[in-house]
Amino acid sequence: MGLPMITGGLSIGVLAGAIISPLVGRRISGGRAREVLSASSFLFAAGLATIGLGETLYVYIGGWILIGLGMASGLYDAVFSSLGRIYGSDARPIITSVALIGGFASSVFWLLSGVLVASVGWRATCLIYAGMHLLVALPIYRCSFQRSSSEIVMPAIDLGKVGEPRRDIVWLTGGIFMVETLVATMVGVHLINLLLAQGRSSAAAIGAAALIGPAQVAARFAEMTVGKRFSPITTTLFALLAICIALGVLSFAPAATIPAIILYGAGIGVFSIARGTLPLAIFGPRHYPTVMGRIARPIAIAQAAAPTLGALLLSSTSSSIAFATIALIALCCVVATVLLRGLASSVAYQI
Repeated sequence: MGLPMITGGLSIGVLAGAIISPLVGRRISGGRAREVLSASSFLFAAGLATIGLGETLYVYIGGWILIGLGMASGLYDAVFSSLGRIYGSDARPIITSVALIGGFASSVFWLLSGVLVASVGWRATCLIYAGMHLLVALPIYRCSFQRSSSEIVMPAIDLGKVGEPRRDIVWLTGGIFMVETLVATMVGVHLINLLLAQGRSSAAAIGAAALIGPAQVAARFAEMTVGKRFSPITTTLFALLAICIALGVLSFAPAATIPAIILYGAGIGVFSIARGTLPLAIFGPRHYPTVMGRIARPIAIAQAAAPTLGALLLSSTSSSIAFATIALIALCCVVATVLLRGLASSVAYQI
């Protein structure tokens, strides 16, 4: 099986998840967060077991489709929607805490995966992770969401938001997260190659890219302790500006790569929290899960397309121009967020 098909499985899985994202949002909005999140554990386990035991390309793709359905029903969007539906306007610190802990996932599980693959092989590693979803994640969901979110009484602050959300505001919000996901995925997949193209050694490029994780965690901690003093729209703008500035520095001042990477990681870290807190602040807990389900589809499509688009950009121009182009794309999100602030304020949403 060639590398394009191996990586293509992930794209197919993401697209499969995009198909059911609106349904996931409606289910959570209807008070079925526990069932949705529990189902994600079974889907992840089934997908990983299918890949671990499969022998053909079709079985491999089928496993990724199951994993994609699990991602749509069990990753940040679904978890944030569930917390927002249950805890209402008080969900922001909880969402931030979840994102903070999640920031360690890549560091922990890349290391663990390396150890497992070296010791028991990749197939057994898939089966071990399948078991972890059933023996660790599933009991957490069953215990943590014992009370149906349909039983939760909405806070009074949301009474002014009971009408159907304005479509233009929903799609503008979704567009911001879609485009920024495109930026983050392109950079995440191609950062090392971009740095190598600027003349850095492999060790220097990998070392610089490794700073993103710690910067994300530090920024999320800052958002939890200091950022709560600011509205979600303000922290979103700060995050987007940080991303734009960092990418601009990488384009025009490569000597400042290290601080630029740290600034970029901080921006991405805060923006990942904004993906949960900003829609909650704009639309309120009553509509939050449904809106999250709607905007998750274009976000997933952008995530699936980004690696290919990034490769085309990198192969057709210099790394500096590629960084500048991505920075301009991110700048569009800054402008759109300013516009969103005005639109949301005009209809008296709390942002």
